[in-house]
Amino acid sequence: MGIKVRLYSRLREIVGKDEIILDQVPRNVGELIETISKTLGENFKKAVYQEGRLRDNLVILVNGHSIKLLKGVETPLTENDNVSIDVIDLVEIIGGG
Repeated sequence: MGIKVRLYSRLREIVGKDEIILDQVPRNVGELIETISKTLGENFKKAVYQEGRLRDNLVILVNGHSIKLLKGVETPLTENDNVSIDVIDLVEIIGGG
């Protein structure tokens, strides 16, 4: 059956759709991101990688749980998993008076 990946915010704009379905289920999240990057091209790759590693503001959820609380990019995947990927851009505002 494959695996469904939901994309949000800037990633959805880059790809032009909010969902990707891969025919083959990658072994883990790292392999999933590599596969999607190869398929979707350089703009997607720049949005998720910085200096050879995943960006700090990238949020990846597997079945509603952050991979940061699981096994990171080594989090295993099955065809029944729901994967969501988002980029969170925060601007820190400092004020004084």
